[in-house]
Amino acid sequence: MASVSKRFGLIGAGLIGKKRSGALAELGFEMAGVFDIDESRASTLAHSFGSVAKSTIQELISSVGKDGVIVVATPHCELTKAAMAVVESNVNLLLEKPGAMSLEDVTSLIDFIAHSGSDSKIAVGFNHRFHPGILAMREAIFSRRYGQVKFIRAVYGHGGRLGYEREWRFDPAISGGGELLDQGSHLIDLVRFLTGEDLLYKFSSISNIFWGGKVEDNAILNLAGSNSGFEALLHASWTEWKNKFLLEVFCESAKVEVSGLGGSYGAETFRIYDMGEKLGPPQISSVEFKPDDLSWKREIVDFIGAIEGNESIGATVFDSRAVFEIVQRSYEA
Repeated sequence: MASVSKRFGLIGAGLIGKKRSGALAELGFEMAGVFDIDESRASTLAHSFGSVAKSTIQELISSVGKDGVIVVATPHCELTKAAMAVVESNVNLLLEKPGAMSLEDVTSLIDFIAHSGSDSKIAVGFNHRFHPGILAMREAIFSRRYGQVKFIRAVYGHGGRLGYEREWRFDPAISGGGELLDQGSHLIDLVRFLTGEDLLYKFSSISNIFWGGKVEDNAILNLAGSNSGFEALLHASWTEWKNKFLLEVFCESAKVEVSGLGGSYGAETFRIYDMGEKLGPPQISSVEFKPDDLSWKREIVDFIGAIEGNESIGATVFDSRAVFEIVQRSYEA
């Protein structure tokens, strides 16, 4: 059984890198260093955690050690190259979602891992799996007490900000895609996570209706479960002027629902609309969770447990590839 030191390094000193670092620090981890192509940004973030910027990825990896953890939270175009460097050094890797820039890139990463001989543990950071409402929903679905899943409907979106179209996400050479990759990838992953099924592509509408630029600001997907045949209708939007997260799963005798993610998305609430055997007016029960977003820390705890040999519910590079298979099919349609 592997052990984990309480040291981590960060590649990518942006907003998500800062969130990941904060979660690790709250769990008692010491930052060994930060690497970013913007040295000033790396230094600023490192100093805020009592650490230092590193001049190369290899210097960072060496400072962490093989029993530590490297977090890669770069723009999408840099994820695969950085991940390969970590894997080659046999260090545990938490790779930010979606795990690559394209299906080709994530497939190359999987092949590299298979031929590397590395025994490092690798997780992909689809942290929404660890929201309490999502975990409660998964338990309800897996219990089958409301029968099989028949239909899933989800909306996830925000409205961007002034000048949003000039940020890196709108450059396909850096991002690989727009809102479908940004928030849509979370929805695709959640449907797989909640049902335990692979997904079949049926239809997509990819559009840019407001922001302009070279990537989509809205994506609508119609998918189906590969085993049971349930239908899923997913909408990811950068024109949702009031931030919104709503995920509804319709089973044979009840609807289970998660709305909100805390913060600007509103209170995270899990609801059950139980129709009973007679399919009468539903009995409604709900749980509202505390506003703190603990999904980042819960994902890390799960990852550390996986390194130590425990069962994990976190996403893998194979989950990332499954998401990209749907994404690429949508872009090609």
